[in-house]
Amino acid sequence: MIVHAILGRTARVAFVLFGVSVIVFGLLQFAPGDVATALLGPQASDSAKELLREQLGLNKPIVTQYFLWLGNTLQGDFGVSIISRNTVLGEVVPRFLNSVLLASAALVIAIILGVTVGIASAARAGGFFDRTSSASVQVFGAMPPFWLGLVLVYFFALQFRWFPATGMTKTFGGGDAWDIANHLVLPAVTAAAASAAVIVRMVRAVFLEVLGSDYILVARARGVRSWRLLMHHALPNCMPHVLNIIGLQLGYLIGGTLFTEVVFAWPGIGQLLYKAILGRDVAVVQACVLFIALSFVLINLAVDLINDFLARKMRQS
Repeated sequence: MIVHAILGRTARVAFVLFGVSVIVFGLLQFAPGDVATALLGPQASDSAKELLREQLGLNKPIVTQYFLWLGNTLQGDFGVSIISRNTVLGEVVPRFLNSVLLASAALVIAIILGVTVGIASAARAGGFFDRTSSASVQVFGAMPPFWLGLVLVYFFALQFRWFPATGMTKTFGGGDAWDIANHLVLPAVTAAAASAAVIVRMVRAVFLEVLGSDYILVARARGVRSWRLLMHHALPNCMPHVLNIIGLQLGYLIGGTLFTEVVFAWPGIGQLLYKAILGRDVAVVQACVLFIALSFVLINLAVDLINDFLARKMRQS
């Protein structure tokens, strides 16, 4: 049964990725502008542009172009960047890993803040802390990442000079773990703000629902302490919901840090995607979107399998 569930979910993942590839490929084909003109410039002759289109395979039917691209992609060949002339995979993979580092750091911050504040708010629903945290969540959750990033840069990089404003390492003599961590703080906090707000709201709502259950009321009547009630009775039943929220936020962070990466000049996949769109580097755009989509669906697949495992454990107990 476990194998059947895994195979079923894997088939859905493949179907989703196929749909994403079709949509991305089609939208980029109909996007305004011309790759040959963007590369050669508007002053290039028509014959030069036509020759370049033939070299890039852009003069073939769209369906043929798609299946040629898909076949190469399944073999790990995403093509060559028309801007840098490097292989797309060589461009995307290091940037993707940088984005995973940023997203992971942001997720850790979001989980610590979101789960802690959410549980504390649910435990003291209607109290001063609950009202204050709810108002703070509304404020920070509504802040655009690029605006929050600029505010953090102004205060903590320019005024206090506690952290560097941009980049991933020092220009000269950097690159060690401390240097990367120092550069990571401000973009991670910026990226974590919206996710932390979502986690706080969802964790609070889930815990309030569980704390109103009959078995919790019985436990209270038996004199179980509040902390033990939260950690040993409520938390296990909330874990599937909490994991779903965290999994969705990790997928969002990997693909949604574009503005954060641009503001802080973080060399991630979001910044690469931004530059590729401006330069009409179609192969890089397609690879970036596919990497983001693949990470999102794989994270959700892992969360679903973990939730199934937890549900079976709870039924057995």
